[in-house]
Amino acid sequence: MNETRETTVTETHRLRRSVAAVVLLAALFALLPALPASARTLLWKVQGKQGTAYLFGSFHAAKEGAYPLPPVVEESFARSRALMVEADLTAVSPEQAVGAVQQRGMLPEGDTLCNHVSAQTCRSYNDYLAGRGVIPELFAGFKPWFAATMIALLEVQQQGYEVGNGVDLYFTRKAKGKKQIVELESVDYQFSLLDSFTPREQELFLVSTMREGGEKIDAAYRAWRSGDAVALEEAALGELKRDRSLEPLFEKLIFARNRTMAAAIERRMQGKEPVFVVVGAAHLVGPRGIVELLRRKGYRVEQQ
Repeated sequence: MNETRETTVTETHRLRRSVAAVVLLAALFALLPALPASARTLLWKVQGKQGTAYLFGSFHAAKEGAYPLPPVVEESFARSRALMVEADLTAVSPEQAVGAVQQRGMLPEGDTLCNHVSAQTCRSYNDYLAGRGVIPELFAGFKPWFAATMIALLEVQQQGYEVGNGVDLYFTRKAKGKKQIVELESVDYQFSLLDSFTPREQELFLVSTMREGGEKIDAAYRAWRSGDAVALEEAALGELKRDRSLEPLFEKLIFARNRTMAAAIERRMQGKEPVFVVVGAAHLVGPRGIVELLRRKGYRVEQQ
């Protein structure tokens, strides 16, 4: 009897890992707040004394109607000699994906997510999954931060968005073999960052993701399509205004990364060749966004 039970537990754990590995690459696109911006297009031209950068806000999962992109966007990409992205997911092999899930996203065998969050969050999590037709046991072995990324992916898919249509992937595929592709971060860095969240931050991330859901995604997508930077900022950062307890989470997930990416873009602009930068548009908007950080450094920034 015990042997049968142990076999069932082991098989369940393997199934969880398989489910996680299959969707890992898609989840990475959906996990970080990636929204668009602006009243014309979501493209900004940044000029310094030497170089030029074009900053384009990405929607990491999009609908078929997202393309073609505005001509000014395509033209800016065409004249750039390099592409900068947060992470080049096309370079991640299935074996690396499985390894990343096993190493950072999964709890030890026999442990469950509900051992690491409050009883209320545990109930909400299980109810959330069951309400979307997911067997809670399949997600029980995820760390809270990874569970949040998987929930984000579920929301994206249920709202009709396709990760394969994401703006990052679109430009990365176009650049392959034709332009230099430069990672602002990396897949490993992003995993390490999320896995470094404190238990409290992981739970906040999970609760916030469940609370915002598809409504936030749709609001952000409408802002991206219409180029409304104000609406985009509200969709991307409005939750922080309503709940200041999320400040540590937003600081790690968005604002600290904005400062690091802005510095990397600055260094790249020391050369004379234009560079096209694609990042989740939540990183571009607001007073602590990359656009404003560069503007305050004295760069000439114009929305296209």
